[in-house]
Amino acid sequence: MKAQDLRVGNLIENGTVIAVHRKYVCVENGDGAMYTAIGDDVLPVALSDEWLKRCGFKIIKENGFSCEDYYKSDVGFSYKDFLISKSGDAFFLWIGIDDFYYSYPSCEIKYVHQLQNLYFAMEGEELQITI
Repeated sequence: MKAQDLRVGNLIENGTVIAVHRKYVCVENGDGAMYTAIGDDVLPVALSDEWLKRCGFKIIKENGFSCEDYYKSDVGFSYKDFLISKSGDAFFLWIGIDDFYYSYPSCEIKYVHQLQNLYFAMEGEELQITI
């Protein structure tokens, strides 16, 4: 994983990113210890049903577009609807504006830090996550 893919506050397997440099990140683990991680030592947290729930998404039972489930945001996006669809083990972004849903099929969200960064880019504030 590349350091430039991360922002301060992103969750990774090793802990929470507290500083980002060109080729490494500084991480704080749950015990308050801080250390430097480089390349293969930086492990992303895979996005899952459980992590979506921790991020304020609720499952809605609408099976369409060949997706198993949809997750509707409860986190206050300024868009009319912000949905994450699940197809197999893959999660995809959908944005609803004026009763139309726009899919970004090339925008597969694989990791929690990607969802955090997407939320920040769209809303200008941090995504609140219950750990």
